Amino acid sequence: MKQKHTLIAFALIAAVTLAVSLGYFIGQAQPQGTYVIRGDEGTAIPGSTQSPTASPAAPPSPGESPSETPQETPAPPADERVNVNTADISELQRLPGVGPAIAQRIIDFRERYGSFVSAQDLLNVSGIGEITLANMYDMITW
Repeated sequence: MKQKHTLIAFALIAAVTLAVSLGYFIGQAQPQGTYVIRGDEGTAIPGSTQSPTASPAAPPSPGESPSETPQETPAPPADERVNVNTADISELQRLPGVGPAIAQRIIDFRERYGSFVSAQDLLNVSGIGEITLANMYDMITW
């Protein structure tokens, strides 16, 4: 009887060891590194990361065939960009994904911590994630 319990314990330990080893090696096979988010215009945001799995494309608008590709819109001229260090609440709301609450958080953040040194600093503002930053990247200056 004691041999049977020893054999079962050994088999259980072997199974757990195998499962952990497989999990480790499968995890190692995943792509490593930094992924760059690209905005609507294909502009890379340096140092930004995104999972390697691309999100699905948005469905076509009514009257638009699925094979049509959206027209890229050029970035606004430098004098039309929103300076996140000096803009008031209404100017900040011109940015995609920024409503009154996030605009106020941007202002509160810069008043508390000082000027934004890079676009990446906006990720520290509650409500602004990498996708929102990517969407506004070509429209801001700092």
